[in-house]
Amino acid sequence: MKNCIKCYFFFLFFTVITSQYLFTQNNSEIDFDEKYQYPFSLGICYQTYFPIARDVFTSGGTYQYHDISLAARIPLSSLPVLQPMAQMGLILVKAQLPDDEKRNHTQFYGNLGAYYAHRFSKQLEVGGDLGLGLSYGYFPFLDPGGEPRSALLFNAQAGVSLGLNLSYNLVLDINPRLKYFKSIDDYSYFGDLNTLLNGFAFAIGVTASYRFGEDPDSPKAEIKCIKFENIKIDPLFASMQSYYVNNPIGIVTISNCENYPVDDVSITFMQSGYMDNPTVSAEIPRIGSGETNEIDLYATFNDQVFLTE
Repeated sequence: MKNCIKCYFFFLFFTVITSQYLFTQNNSEIDFDEKYQYPFSLGICYQTYFPIARDVFTSGGTYQYHDISLAARIPLSSLPVLQPMAQMGLILVKAQLPDDEKRNHTQFYGNLGAYYAHRFSKQLEVGGDLGLGLSYGYFPFLDPGGEPRSALLFNAQAGVSLGLNLSYNLVLDINPRLKYFKSIDDYSYFGDLNTLLNGFAFAIGVTASYRFGEDPDSPKAEIKCIKFENIKIDPLFASMQSYYVNNPIGIVTISNCENYPVDDVSITFMQSGYMDNPTVSAEIPRIGSGETNEIDLYATFNDQVFLTE
């Protein structure tokens, strides 16, 4: 177990260093949390537990703990790094010794909490979570009389996360956590059950999540980023061909309708048949979310305009 934990923390350290290096290679002006925020995330997580102190969770024997859960997160639109979280799952507790098999049980739990996530780049992010909840333990073999028994527990967790964004929608996280369980009632009349239920444990987990929404870097998303409205073009005259090179022929209003800024925007005008190439009307370094700009349109016409009345 000790070697497993050492290797795990070495991997965490290596990943953090790699993330920091990649972050310094990216444009520091880009807010990745804002640009790649998503409306909703649903993930499935597997964890295994290791008791921190002797006899905590072990009750004198050896047990395996397998935790499978579903977690949902909803980033705040105004602060996407902060994400309220809900989690529900079950813990399978199985004894390794025949004499302890009567303590085999299943815990069903639900947690509410918050998750903090920060992106170093489009591919890498780190985070942390806090959660509180209740667990219901079901013991089918504990009572010598054969009657199933149950236990109600308080549980809490705190952890960190290292995420690899395989794509905008698919994310793989590694989650080390500290877990705490405390039985609400006294179960000492079942021997050392309280010792089995109560205490701290270190958990190692892996989470695969699907994030709903559309990648802002996809061509489809880029088409939706800018809205063109209120296009007005004045009557044009062939004799004023050279005048239109430096004086606007009309105006257009553009709006950024996404919830993240759009960088390096170029506005051009093109009239097929009467222009050899598009004429650049404006170049804007950044358009903020919800920002609107009124752009003057310019045109460099070719000699075909003299053949048209």
